[in-house]
Amino acid sequence: MAPMSYAAAAKKAANVSGGTTDAVSAGISKPNSSPTRSSTKRSSPGPKNIVPDPKRSRTAPRMSSTVTTDLSSETRHSLRLEGKPPEINPFSGKIKYENRNFQITRGCDKTREGAQVHKRFRKDEKTGHHELIAYRAGRGPEHFYPGMIIRATGANYQTNLKVSVDERDDRIRKDLDIMVHKDGPIFSKKRPMIVLWKTLMGLLCLPMTSHSSVDMIEDSKRWEQLVSATKVGDESWPGKTPWAGKPLIFETYEIAGGQPLHEKCFVNLATPVHVSVHEEINVKMGRLSGDQYCRLLNAFIFRQKKLLQAAFGEYGQDQGVTHLLKAWESRKSGDMLWPAEMSAEWKQMEDSMSAKLPKTIDSTGRYVLI
Repeated sequence: MAPMSYAAAAKKAANVSGGTTDAVSAGISKPNSSPTRSSTKRSSPGPKNIVPDPKRSRTAPRMSSTVTTDLSSETRHSLRLEGKPPEINPFSGKIKYENRNFQITRGCDKTREGAQVHKRFRKDEKTGHHELIAYRAGRGPEHFYPGMIIRATGANYQTNLKVSVDERDDRIRKDLDIMVHKDGPIFSKKRPMIVLWKTLMGLLCLPMTSHSSVDMIEDSKRWEQLVSATKVGDESWPGKTPWAGKPLIFETYEIAGGQPLHEKCFVNLATPVHVSVHEEINVKMGRLSGDQYCRLLNAFIFRQKKLLQAAFGEYGQDQGVTHLLKAWESRKSGDMLWPAEMSAEWKQMEDSMSAKLPKTIDSTGRYVLI
């Protein structure tokens, strides 16, 4: 059976009682998503209890090459269903979504430090509830400095199988830090972080974990990726990371109505987090003094060097980091390490690593470079 054209489908749908709501039974599927994402099944729920437009014709139209069909949705404006040619730019604004149950509203506020904040809310027209959907603070990198301790949001894919998001599950408390996103379960939490350095639009930070939340055996290798830290006045604590020496010492600030920093904690050197300066951030949490910031950088670079050595080792180049540092020391330009400036050892190492190819070694998908 030959596929039904849009014109024939529109004419048949118009003759069926129920108008556009019976378009599916008439042989044409009513689209529920944007033409740019027609393959997905997800879409925003349409408004309920729509009042029909008295101006909309319910009679069978006289079809022609220029007449628009009556298949346009009550909640969407589609050029395709109106018989018009598509726009070159799919995001031209011609495809408009409306939901009469909700309204987007704006709001302004200020941070605790005085920076301007712009917000967007989704207002439920029935309940009057405002849900925050966007937040942007008028801050720049100059509002921060290396060694500052902030509280910002860190998110990752939820991989903990012991938590619960079911309110009816009374065995394990509901974890409010987990949300099932369209891309999967996401764990998101605000935690203290130390600003390592600034980027063009944000901050590279090292997250801090409280001493009570670290549950590891004493000989775990994870301790090699942590540095102990304690607040001023509690220098007697020996910490649990002797490889990095004594714990870092940080200053804390009084926070009115906020969660203070834990007295004993750990800084994670292996999981840096990039934070936008426009996010909702608690700024004045504490700080590392200049000498303590130097100690943190020393530990961070030391651990990064160990991780680089392990990465080069997978290519069979145990001296890779040594060649890298030597090449940088001998460079002539002030910026990049150009090929003409590379040593013979570095070029030989590049050729050797280029010949390595990944090979699957078992049914679970593990790889080895050979």
